[in-house]
Amino acid sequence: MVISGLLSGNGYEGTKHIANRLNKLTPSKKTYYDHQPKVLKAVNEIVSTDCNKYAKQIKRNTALSCDCSWNHKHCGSAGTVTVYDNKQKKFVGCETLTKSKGKFEGNYNGNSNNMETNGLERVFDKIGDSISNKNITRTITVIKHISS
Repeated sequence: MVISGLLSGNGYEGTKHIANRLNKLTPSKKTYYDHQPKVLKAVNEIVSTDCNKYAKQIKRNTALSCDCSWNHKHCGSAGTVTVYDNKQKKFVGCETLTKSKGKFEGNYNGNSNNMETNGLERVFDKIGDSISNKNITRTITVIKHISS
């Protein structure tokens, strides 16, 4: 149920509603949120391992595309930066930045509009050895969010 919530963007209530419509049993809210950190840790480890693997396989003259997705279209408090290798058609790096708020301690301090730049610096620091001396082209993908 946690994986379903992550993939669909729904929280507990939204995921429970869908499961109920499919006549599937659901855990309690407490059980769901108790398991969520374990699932997130496993997903993060898998993604990190894959990104590291593909970063090591970056070839010369590759174009890397970069993008950031925020949790809100104006002054987001979290954003995930991704770097994509166009030759391999694989993600080679990602970094999620979060701002501190209330009791939640984030990993980024600064303006939301600088979050993408900071995230890219972090990703390129991680994959720096894999791209050094390879004549890499970096492109930034800009996706405009259209509200209805």
